[in-house]
Amino acid sequence: MFCASFCRSIHSSIKKLILFRICKMGGLLSTFCMMIKHLFHKDAHASGSWSDLPADIVITIVEHLHYSDQIRFRAVCKSWRASSANAVKFADKLPWLFAYSTLYRFNNRFSSFCYLYEPCHRQKHTIELKQALLGARVHASQYGWLLFSKQATLSLHYLFMFYSPFTGKIIELPALESMYFHDRILFSASPTSPECVVFVVRTYHPEEFRISTCSPGDRAWTMHLFDGFHGSIDGMAFMDGVLYCSFSQSVLGAFEVATKVWRICQHNPVPRSISSCNRLIESDGKLLMPCYDDVQFRWRVLSFDWSQKKWFEIESLGGKLLFLGCTTSMAVPAVGEASEFANKILSDCFHPSCPQIYPEINECGEYGWLMTNIWIQPPEQI
Repeated sequence: MFCASFCRSIHSSIKKLILFRICKMGGLLSTFCMMIKHLFHKDAHASGSWSDLPADIVITIVEHLHYSDQIRFRAVCKSWRASSANAVKFADKLPWLFAYSTLYRFNNRFSSFCYLYEPCHRQKHTIELKQALLGARVHASQYGWLLFSKQATLSLHYLFMFYSPFTGKIIELPALESMYFHDRILFSASPTSPECVVFVVRTYHPEEFRISTCSPGDRAWTMHLFDGFHGSIDGMAFMDGVLYCSFSQSVLGAFEVATKVWRICQHNPVPRSISSCNRLIESDGKLLMPCYDDVQFRWRVLSFDWSQKKWFEIESLGGKLLFLGCTTSMAVPAVGEASEFANKILSDCFHPSCPQIYPEINECGEYGWLMTNIWIQPPEQI
């Protein structure tokens, strides 16, 4: 398991890790070096000496460590974990890259080769999916969690499972009676939050469409049927208790979770030269729709104007960096090492028009199969 190997031999190596990082930092932490070395050498074998580091020193150290080192650091003892609870960085604001592919071996057993790519250290960590996830498909990724589904054995029902590759934890949902390949799926919050709702939207009927909802802990899915057909679903985003859906017939609709009410927000076409408008992204309370212009051969980003009920093009992302994905897209602040890519767009499909600051993970052991690359945000707390 990734977590076990990730934190192996923590107690024996944490001294060198901290001292190495602090020596590289210098500056403000130089005054702490002697204090920490003193703690390491004084009563080194005494019970509790490691947990006696002052909370302000623990926080300062954690704030200057990369995310993977923060996990190792916080796993040393309860005292360090508690002291640094509010100091863990959000992986320098950059998402990681999760890559997976499930293969069928000759002995009739599934074997899955998966990777997590950490942008801060530019390291690729090999992990192995749990047995329950073998043969499953990823539909969405947010808050450090992946949402998988797989067809139940000898049944048309589909099993849904949340999985965190950072902790190895799985949270199961009730089975859904059926699912089509083109159904669009999204969840609103971390599955550990009471605000989490999973949405499965289907537009298979020429006169109506269906939104199925479920939350962790529910015993069954709830079906909501609405009249009207607006084409296939291009993109979905959740914001302020509302699920927004964009359709291929240039329709933007909204489903209010609290009232279960569906309404049409907009019904007018985007410019003809624009194609691939198949994503919606929430960014600081705004709805963004990145589209590729087939005439000008460039990405354009539209923002929805609520007063005029229409889309308009924006010239700047406000210092944000857009990560586009086949299952998940997001906007993150372009800070730190990523500041040079502010107002740019990255794609997990590695579109030739996008800057390449991540490697494309396309290997799968000796078989050489292509991998599916998915953006995933590391959790703020482990």
